[in-house]
This record gives sequence, C-alpha cells and structure tokens, in this order.
Amino acid sequence: MKKQIILKLFFFGFLFSFFFHSQVSFCQDSVNSNSFLSTGLRAHYAYLWLHTKDMKPIGNSFPWGLQMEFNWHLAGEKVWNQCNCYPRTGFFISYFDFSNPQVLGSSWSAVYYLEPWFTVRHKINFSLRGAAGLSYLNRPYHEVSNPYNIAYSMFLGGFLAIHLGANYRLNDYWNLSATANINHISNGGIKEPNKGINLPSATFSADYSIKPQKFPVRKRTTFQKDTLRKYKMETTIHWAGKIILHGEKKRYFVYGSGMKAVRKVGKMNALCVGAEWHWDFALKEKLRREGVENADNHRAGILFGHEFLMGRFSFSQMLGAYVYDPHRYNDAVYQRYGISYLIRDKFLVGMNLKAHRHVADFMDFRTGMMW
Repeated sequence: MKKQIILKLFFFGFLFSFFFHSQVSFCQDSVNSNSFLSTGLRAHYAYLWLHTKDMKPIGNSFPWGLQMEFNWHLAGEKVWNQCNCYPRTGFFISYFDFSNPQVLGSSWSAVYYLEPWFTVRHKINFSLRGAAGLSYLNRPYHEVSNPYNIAYSMFLGGFLAIHLGANYRLNDYWNLSATANINHISNGGIKEPNKGINLPSATFSADYSIKPQKFPVRKRTTFQKDTLRKYKMETTIHWAGKIILHGEKKRYFVYGSGMKAVRKVGKMNALCVGAEWHWDFALKEKLRREGVENADNHRAGILFGHEFLMGRFSFSQMLGAYVYDPHRYNDAVYQRYGISYLIRDKFLVGMNLKAHRHVADFMDFRTGMMW
C-alpha cells in the first residue's frame, strides 16, 4: 500500500512539474522589465455535471468556489512573436465546496496556468486559459463509510481546466473579468472508481497590478516566418499501468507505440493525423475472467485532431477509431488528450490520457523523436 501511495504522488508530481517546466520554457523572459505582477480573487458558481447515469444517485448540486491568483502578464518581444499576443502566466489556489458534504465533500487545488490575451491594449479584450495542477479531496470513495462516491477514490487527484474570459481594464492597475469555465478533477484511471468530477462554472474576478501595465505596439507576424518547422513527424513509445476493479492492488501493464504527422496552420495551431498500436494486459485479464482464454490483447487505431503550440510545449486533442480490435470490448471510437515537451528540437517526453466517452482508460507516459 505504501509503495502505491508513493507511486501516485510521483505520478501527479511529475504531471505538475512537467506542466510548470514547459510553461517556464515558453516564457523565459517572464520575470523581467517586460512583465507585470498582479494578484486577484475569483468567485466560482458551478454546476455538478452528472455526465454518466452511474452518478445520478449522487444527485444534482451547485458547487461554489473561491480562487486566489498570482499572475505575471508578459509583454516581451519573444512571447509576442510566438503568439501575436501578450499572454499571462501564473498559479492559483482554489477551494471548491461541492454542496454535497456527505458524499463529495470539498477540494483544495494548486494549479499553474498559461493564458494568451488578445487585443490586450483595448479596454475590452479576450483570453483563453489552459490550467493543470493537483487537487486534495477530503471525501474519497470508501466501500463502507462512503460507498456512493464513485466520482473519486483518492485523496489526491489531477486538476485540468479551460477558461474563456472577457476582460475589462478599468485603468493601468485594475482589471475585471467574467469567464466561462470547464473544470475537471480525476486520477486518470490510477484507482477505481474514478468517474471524475466535471464542473462547468461561471466566474467573476478582479485583479490588481503592482505597477502600471503598458503594452507596446508591435507588428503582427505570420506563422510561416516562425523558426519552428511547419511540418513534422513524431514517433513515440508509451507505457501505463491499470487496475481492473476498485479495491484490487495488482496492476496490469499497457505497452504501445505510435506515429503522428503534424502540419502547422497558425502560430499556435496545428492539425495532426496518426496511428497507434498497444498491447493491453489489463484487457487480457478482463477477458480471461469472462471466460475467454488466450485472448488477443493487441489493438490498433487511427487518429486525427488538433494541437495547441506554445514554444516547445504542445497540448493535443485527438479522436481515434480502432482498425484492429478483435474482441470489441469498448466503443469503436475513443479520445486522447496529451501534453508533450520538445527537448533539443528532436526528443520529446509527455503524458497522454486515453478515454472511451466519459471513462478514462489509462494515463500513459511517453517518449519519442521528432523530425
């Protein structure tokens, strides 16, 4: 048990530090004369999305939350050339009360984020935020004391969010924002049950800058003039560990490999198509328990999707379909969401979540090469 706890802490610690390092790489000139430090407070009003019928016994609720933020708004030439925008980066501490104290309890989260701001020199401007971090949840599933909480089964979980915001600059020091958000908390399939918590929310916030924010006028550049290549190919290998039923301790490994072609279509956007194969020993064990001996646990799929590009950091969202799946154990279509980081323009490392509809299949580590 102690070994499993250490493994889980390492897993989520790696996710958080990886995301932090990639953003620091994107914003190397963040803390200097071309950045503006600010702090702010956000209030969330949310809705608990019961995204699967299995969660209906938990019941509808309207969670609320508070969020304290520390931000660096970047105004350097380097970040402008990467996105034709002035992004904001930073971290926040958030508290959510899930309005169901007996089953879901509450959470504290520590999260790092990157938020490109567009038309920032105008009074009204818009921003898009991607965030990742860790959450502490105080009422995990327990077969005796809390059997109805199938949303999460660990005290520690991963936090992911995307925010679309409209901002109003009162003056060079004060900014007001209204945002629409999708927040997700999950352990990535490390321990079951793990249906996850999905919280669409609306927020209102105010933040104050330590010094007056003055954003220089710069000429827009096209992505064809970027130093990063327009076309690229990637080959990767990946591995993961899965349990089959909640309460079980034994983990079954998944190994695989893949190839992906990426075409850049904007300074921060690319389209991609790929193929993958994996060898799933958890699937083999599931089939054995259902009476299928010597099951073929190989699967292959084709994928297509989109990537956000932020320097050496990329975030991918892909839709896949099995082309080889002899037992058809899951849906024929699945999703993949990934974070990767490019090392020395050739090697990459990352993490990737595979899911069938609303249920996470596994979270894998991966490494590979790009040319």
